[in-house]
Amino acid sequence: MELGYALGKDHWRQGYAQEALACFLDHCFEALAVRRIEARVDSRNAASSGLLRRLGFVSEGCLREWMMEGTTPIDSQLFALLAHERAGATR
Repeated sequence: MELGYALGKDHWRQGYAQEALACFLDHCFEALAVRRIEARVDSRNAASSGLLRRLGFVSEGCLREWMMEGTTPIDSQLFALLAHERAGATR
């Protein structure tokens, strides 16, 4: 399963994404028995990378030039969280 999210700038740093993602992860791992969830983050987005790490995601590497912004290639960081890691995390 792959995770994606976006918030308008007026809603950044208010805890909305963390609260919503924590509920989403609980539902996926507990009710749906999902084994693995992945997220890709624009490598320039330190806030999203930090959020995923706080939720227990582990960086699995850089996808070099994974996307384009106009004519500029952008790296993407790949994160993943496994069900057994979430089960052992403090929530």
